[in-house]
Amino acid sequence: MTIGDKKKSANFTFIWEISNCPNLLIPRKVISPTFVVESLESSRWHLSLFTVCEEQFTFSIHRENDLGSEHILIDYDLSFVSPEGMSSHERKCTFNFKKESFCVNEPFCIPDIFVNRRLVFMVNDCLTVHFRMWKVGSLESEPNFCYASTRLAIEQRSFFWRVRNFSTFGRGQELTYPIESIVNGDVPLVMILSLTNDESETIRIKFPASKDGRLIVFSFRICMLHNKGKNSYAKIREVNFNSQDLFVDFVSKERILRETRFWLPDDVLTFRCEIEIGSGTSYSRIDCYRYSLTQNSAPGLSDAHV
Repeated sequence: MTIGDKKKSANFTFIWEISNCPNLLIPRKVISPTFVVESLESSRWHLSLFTVCEEQFTFSIHRENDLGSEHILIDYDLSFVSPEGMSSHERKCTFNFKKESFCVNEPFCIPDIFVNRRLVFMVNDCLTVHFRMWKVGSLESEPNFCYASTRLAIEQRSFFWRVRNFSTFGRGQELTYPIESIVNGDVPLVMILSLTNDESETIRIKFPASKDGRLIVFSFRICMLHNKGKNSYAKIREVNFNSQDLFVDFVSKERILRETRFWLPDDVLTFRCEIEIGSGTSYSRIDCYRYSLTQNSAPGLSDAHV
């Protein structure tokens, strides 16, 4: 029997909601809570979401060390689900999972989910993953469910950086702007303003690499404002890691001084900065299980909260 034939009778369904997810800002990967599938020999499993590159991400399905058989052959499908129940981007596979093994799916396109179909699958910045499993050869068809939730640790910061006496700012000088976390007060990112050491003297903002090995991922939109306070020149980058220095170049100082009235009211150069910083997860938990009642019980499902 094929997966398509068995969609209405999966042995187990895992529904995973990933919230606070405006963009896919994950430093390494996001791991779901471990869930136990009693109908598959009480085996233990989890999903892992990770980026493949700046444009792609995917999931891997992991079987953990458990008391079940050494090998369990399963059919599964994985998809995204909208609040209205519409599913999309389905991935299907048959895989023989041994203990402590995993299977990696074909990747998904990040813009397709997070940009093109955002209004459908990213309502309230929440991504819902639907994962169904069938044991190959099993005749059991009682629907059992597990609901889990994970919240990403993403901070959104918006601020103005006003550089006073810009006309006197020269090569070799640096100005630093620490971006403090509003959650715990630490400084996950720093911005350093300087001029390039060449004839152009281009205005440059540097995001230095992490010195303590703490990996974060961030996106930014940095705009230079003109004398009426509106955006005039912008730099945008969606996915950036702090594993190495990142340099963002704007315009030359000579151009700014040539157009002083436009750029430098009261000799102040102003940047508007919008930063999103991802540092991992703030929590991840199993919300509840829903089991089919036995044949000796009334029809329906029973809930088990954890």
